[in-house]
Amino acid sequence: DNRGIAKALNNVGIVYSAQDQHNKALEYYLKSLEQWEKIGNDLETANVSNNIADLYIILKKYSNALIYLKRAETIAKENNAKSMLQENAEFFSNYHASRGDYKKALELNSGNKRAKKYIEGYNKN
Repeated sequence: DNRGIAKALNNVGIVYSAQDQHNKALEYYLKSLEQWEKIGNDLETANVSNNIADLYIILKKYSNALIYLKRAETIAKENNAKSMLQENAEFFSNYHASRGDYKKALELNSGNKRAKKYIEGYNKN
């Protein structure tokens, strides 16, 4: 099953990332991304795109990170996926903090906390 393969590839990427084996993690994330794109699952594509962006932030490859952050954000907006947008905002906050733009990171983080409260209230209804 292609979904199982895509999930497994992403999980292997997560394990390699946790072990600071970033190049291996990136390899598996990209394979997972390719699978999700073939399947046509936009939200998982956005999820893996965020994972890839996070790795690029760690590797200080900011232009690459921004490409994947924007991609995940666009997908989340197109699908009205509020929780995905919240997660994406956290990655954007990390992106700006890593680049030394703490004011922008704080703005995103503060806005993200407000969004989280809204989403939690929305999900209760």
